[in-house]
Order: sequence, then C-alpha cells, then structure tokens
Amino acid sequence: MTPLNLLRNSVIASILPVLLATYALSESRITATLSGANEVPAVQTPGKGTIVLALNPATRELSWTLEFSDLTGPATMVHFHGPAIPGNNAPPVLWVVEKGAVPISPVQGSAILTPEQAKNLADGEWYVNVHTQTNPSGEIRGLIAPLK
Repeated sequence: MTPLNLLRNSVIASILPVLLATYALSESRITATLSGANEVPAVQTPGKGTIVLALNPATRELSWTLEFSDLTGPATMVHFHGPAIPGNNAPPVLWVVEKGAVPISPVQGSAILTPEQAKNLADGEWYVNVHTQTNPSGEIRGLIAPLK
C-alpha cells in the first residue's frame, strides 16, 4: 500500500463515524400511543395503537409505521391532523393511507412536508387519528409530542 493510499484510507476511516453520527442526529424520531382517551371528546373503545415517526429536517421527509388493533370495526380512514394543541380538534393535513384505500395495520408510508407542516409537526401540533364507521370522527388518537 502506498503512503498516499494509506493516508486516504486513514482519513476515510476517521471521517466515516462522524458522518454516520451526523446523519443519525439529523433525523428526529418519536413514538406516540393511540387510544380513545385522546379523542375529543373521549371515546370508549378497546382500540389501541402505536405510531413511530421519523422526520428528516433537511429534506422535510416524514416517514411512519402505524400499528392499531382491537377497534370496534374496520378502520375507514387514517389522517394526520393539525395544527392543534392537545384537547382540541383540527382538520386533516395528511392522509396516512391513500384517500379511499382501506387502512390495514400495519401501515407504512412517507411524505415530503411543506415548511409550515414540518414546523407544526416539530412543535407538537399534530395528532394521528384512526376513524371507524362506529366512530367516524375518530376512534383512537395519538398526540405527537414536540420533536427534540
């Protein structure tokens, strides 16, 4: 190995961990629990769920994995709503599954947010809502805490 190759490999080996750590820090991750108690007004349901979100602030790409179970019937729609503070309702801002598609758990997806949407999400002003025929306004809701 030539001295130049040795130097190049040493530089790459020393920079790679820093680059990987920077990438990991650039993505914010958060988990929210969905329940009927979070609905406004609260809903009595055995339904429950969890959503894991990842937001890349540089690209504003939001990705998610949502799991739900024990609903009173099949899910009819799933949206992100906002902006709203906890205890309030807000209009849908993003479909978790394509409009008209039947939501089946688990649901994975991603979207590029507008700058305003990314700010509202990061500020904790969004929630995710799973709707059913029995509870068309929402059966279980997960409040998304502010991103750190």
